Amino acid sequence: MEEMQVAEPKKPSVVKTAMSYGLFTGIGLILITFIFYIMGELSHPWINYLSMVVLIAGIILGMRAHRMEQGGFIRYGTALGLGVLLGLFAALVASFFSVLLFHVIDPAAMQQMLNAAELRILESMPQITDEQLELSLRMTERMMRP
Repeated sequence: MEEMQVAEPKKPSVVKTAMSYGLFTGIGLILITFIFYIMGELSHPWINYLSMVVLIAGIILGMRAHRMEQGGFIRYGTALGLGVLLGLFAALVASFFSVLLFHVIDPAAMQQMLNAAELRILESMPQITDEQLELSLRMTERMMRP
């Protein structure tokens, strides 16, 4: 009689889990950005807080799903790599939308955000010199450009 070979179950791929949950997380980040864009509040501080919550939730959910696929255990190195990859994929998806929003859909939105940043700087530091303000605005603009 021939022996039947039982195939071992395939180990779940960290990259596959990171890509799928990164896509979902990126879509969540896009929805937050789009909602604040529709409200005209792209420079509102809450957009950052909500984005962090969505990113952390996406990483936790991705790690939990991967852990369950592995039978309830995940090594630290695997979890760390999964979290980094998931964040990278989410950032790529969200960045694609940001480029689309600020360069195709509404190029003026970037200038509106820079104007709001200037007002926040002036409100928080009324004694700032013109040179310091100009330097701060140039650095802010550099950080906002892809």
